[in-house]
Amino acid sequence: MGRNKLQRFEENARMPHVVQASFEELLGPSPYPLRNRWKQFFKAGPGPLVLELGCGGGEYTLALARLFPEKRFIGVDKKGARIWKGARQSLEEGLPNVAFLRIQMHLIDRVFGPDDEVEEFWLPFPDPQPRRARAHRRLTHPRYLDLYRSFALPYARVHLKTDNEILMNFTLEVVHTQGLLLEEYISDVHLELPADHILRSVTTKYERMFLEEGRTIRYCRFRLFPSF
Repeated sequence: MGRNKLQRFEENARMPHVVQASFEELLGPSPYPLRNRWKQFFKAGPGPLVLELGCGGGEYTLALARLFPEKRFIGVDKKGARIWKGARQSLEEGLPNVAFLRIQMHLIDRVFGPDDEVEEFWLPFPDPQPRRARAHRRLTHPRYLDLYRSFALPYARVHLKTDNEILMNFTLEVVHTQGLLLEEYISDVHLELPADHILRSVTTKYERMFLEEGRTIRYCRFRLFPSF
């Protein structure tokens, strides 16, 4: 492991708004201490909870937190070295409505419960898992949507932004077969939206790389719970 990674892990451990859940805590007989208690975690006080899943450096977590100070944002990723960047920047900016969580995504329902009342999920450029055999690992697969539903509000929404046509088509099919309401679909974010729109103005490291390669960026927003 590189020296920089070790330094970042040490810094993460010292930052009060970074939570690193261990397997022992998650898989033990007792509920995780923060489960159903995230409203009390933020210094800014309680507010609607929004998660950025696979957040990387937390570009959307930070951007949304600046725009919506009345809401509380948590960037979730399994890589501590990725989280470090956003966590440090949020401290430097003094954003009281930001937190970061390091966890394996398939265990997310062990950290959040129904009393946490999550109202939005942002998935900017998640791993598309393009091989059919790994489709169950896609963050819009039905098994993950079921996990999100276990702690989400009835009107919760999911935002997906991706360059990957396979992932987008897969997600749209899941939305259709599960009877979910597709609220918006944009086939080319950088062609159809104004430059100051958040979907264009906020770009992740991967998005900038994809744009340089000439790839098309797609977006959809759908309700998490069935409409029938």
